[in-house]
Amino acid sequence: MVSDYIIIIIEFQYDTQKERTVSNEIRRAFLGLKRSSPNIPKNIQEILNSSHLLLNPVHFALLKKPEKIKITETKFKLKNPAVGAVIIYEYIGLSQDFETFIKFFNKYLKDLFKEKKQYYLKNCSSYKLIIGKNWE
Repeated sequence: MVSDYIIIIIEFQYDTQKERTVSNEIRRAFLGLKRSSPNIPKNIQEILNSSHLLLNPVHFALLKKPEKIKITETKFKLKNPAVGAVIIYEYIGLSQDFETFIKFFNKYLKDLFKEKKQYYLKNCSSYKLIIGKNWE
């Protein structure tokens, strides 16, 4: 069986001193580890009225950007805040429905990022959707 993959790259900015849980909340929402909203794989299943999950989370990684913080004239501290995340999903639906699903999923993400109902999404500046289609 050949799988199709969806990769999402999210960029965000936040004050690491005030909002420490932003990257963790994004991870929990996109991997479906939250029982409450948004559990993105579960929400997609419910919206499309599917009997099974269509997105299987495969991988999550934070994108880090090292920063030098000046402590004194000669001393510096290295800070490594997250500036984004990469999420890889395996699409488990029918292969002939993949293109339709991608259009729906892109609109779903666009609306989710536009509404910014969840406090951690207000810090997200953009996302990119990359598809990996396997042709049999």
